[in-house]
Amino acid sequence: MDHCQPCLCQEIVAAVQDINMDQSIKIFPNPASDRIYVSWSDYIRLSAVQLLSIDGRVLIESDLRLSTMKPIHLNVNQLAKGLYFLKLKSKSGQAITEPIAVIR
Repeated sequence: MDHCQPCLCQEIVAAVQDINMDQSIKIFPNPASDRIYVSWSDYIRLSAVQLLSIDGRVLIESDLRLSTMKPIHLNVNQLAKGLYFLKLKSKSGQAITEPIAVIR
């Protein structure tokens, strides 16, 4: 007899998957001068990627809810040299932010 409620099981699976989200995502190269690539494990369900300025403004945004392409890339060749932040959001609502350096 199965005592597992479908919604509860899905939430538990999503939570366990998100625990390792930061370990299952690769961001390269860093520092970057032209493009930043983002790759992730199949069990991670990303919904959005944002590149933020040091003051938190969204400079580049990519909606991944309908995308199946991996890795994705973000063009940074028109950004000024400096420090930025890459924010990755999962479909379950978890987000991680990683520093990105743009060099010339």
